[in-house]
Amino acid sequence: MEEYSIDEDEVDSLEKKDVLPPVDPTKLTWGPYLWFHMLCAATSTLSVCDFLGEKIASVLGISTPKYQNAIDEYYRMKKEEEEEEEEENRMSEEAERQY
Repeated sequence: MEEYSIDEDEVDSLEKKDVLPPVDPTKLTWGPYLWFHMLCAATSTLSVCDFLGEKIASVLGISTPKYQNAIDEYYRMKKEEEEEEEEENRMSEEAERQY
């Protein structure tokens, strides 16, 4: 049976195809020059808005699950019940040993 895998060189070449070649803005004409700077400004603005949106959502608690406190309470109660059962089992075993 043959195994198919991608070599690291092939992965690197695929990644390089996705990246645009570096552009020297000093050698562009007016149209591409304005387009280049508009694209850079839009990209950086989008990145800043994305970052600030995540921080604001985190501060307001929007990014946390709605019923996380109920889920945590359920697991806490379940853990306490298991501990109580273990304690009861241990005590009953000790009582059986004594009698």
